[in-house]
Amino acid sequence: MKRFINLVAFVLVVQLGVIGPVLAQDDDANPAWGGALAERNRCFECHGADGYAVDPEAPHLAGQSESYIVRQLNYYRAGRREHPFMETFAGNLSDTDMADVAAYFACQGERERDTERCTRQR
Repeated sequence: MKRFINLVAFVLVVQLGVIGPVLAQDDDANPAWGGALAERNRCFECHGADGYAVDPEAPHLAGQSESYIVRQLNYYRAGRREHPFMETFAGNLSDTDMADVAAYFACQGERERDTERCTRQR
């Protein structure tokens, strides 16, 4: 029984080590750079520059949590979510780029946000 408990504890620690960074807000993420990346990668065509989708098939991203956006981008990159453009887009982003784009969209909208963080320049 003790081995089983140790195994379960080990698995939980490994899972938190792998998933934890994806779920956590990246304090080094740069919303300004994320906005530039989003514009360059044509995110605004569907999701809008302000994060409010202009395409009825695209979700609003304004004010979404960074961890949610990063998680969804990782799903596209890994093939767990399917969309031809999003899979390609996410596949071309580094983890840092994903965090920056997520920070940009998280800073948009009416939701209360960290003003200092949202106006930070790299």
